Amino acid sequence: MFIPIGLIARLAEEARDEAMLQSMQAEAHALDRQRYYERGKALWDACVGPEAALLVIGHNEWGDCAVDGVRVVGAGPADPAPAPAGYRAAADDLGPGPHGFVGVCPGRHVIEARYQGRLAYGAVAVHPREAVFVRLDREAGAFVPYERAAEPGILHRFESGGLNLLHFASAVGSSLMREGRARTTAEVMNAVTPALRALVAHVRAGEVDKSVAQAKLAAGALLGGPVPTFEPITTFLGFHVFDLKTKGKAREAWLLANAGLSILPENPTLLAILGELELETGDRDAAFAHLEAAVGREAGLDPRMMARARELLAARA
Repeated sequence: MFIPIGLIARLAEEARDEAMLQSMQAEAHALDRQRYYERGKALWDACVGPEAALLVIGHNEWGDCAVDGVRVVGAGPADPAPAPAGYRAAADDLGPGPHGFVGVCPGRHVIEARYQGRLAYGAVAVHPREAVFVRLDREAGAFVPYERAAEPGILHRFESGGLNLLHFASAVGSSLMREGRARTTAEVMNAVTPALRALVAHVRAGEVDKSVAQAKLAAGALLGGPVPTFEPITTFLGFHVFDLKTKGKAREAWLLANAGLSILPENPTLLAILGELELETGDRDAAFAHLEAAVGREAGLDPRMMARARELLAARA
């Protein structure tokens, strides 16, 4: 039985279409593999390269903890590491351990832990080569920064090998890569930029609820990839904060500065901007607290903002 000529022509046309489709699918698959590789390599390089950071997490509930949405497996309580002479025991400052992560890629990270039926949450914005210190405050149900006075002792313990630390690349990064959630720096910034623009628009329009929602979207857009500098974000937000202030919209300026800090917690540039705003509105206690916090964090503060913050602090008397 022969196939009719008309059907042969139609099948040939369909075959060409199928071949074209398969070619496109193969190209897309190859492109996806290339993107997968680029994303994984960007995250891996940021974790093992010279820009990697240290994230200390004290008194954490490691039995049920997730970082950047990845359940931290095999991080049960450990025996306290020996404390160097001159410093309090590890259990005093940090708990039994583990004590956090080494080789953390710069960027925004989220920590969640469940204990006694509660969910504790915290976010950190880590700069290259920075050591960040947070602890689980069980009463507050949140991860909060350590007092500055405790940081030198903890850092000394790290330098002397006295901390029990997990490797971020293997404990968190590998899951992000395997699940396809790792991203390049360019992808992260391309995702956060429109969210920041929308945030500013909502703040200018006085839409507080939409501003809060947009700030959450911007914060989420920063997860999953290395961010070697937050300067484009702080410059963008700082410009609009001061633009609002010069137009007599002090409340909107204050809201935008605080929204920025919800995206980049404890960011020194945004803290300095907020402190200056509060000083002008007469809230001196809050202003000086934020200015002191800004200059107290060495990483990430624009030199001009550092000089300005110190000038304002010196003039407080």
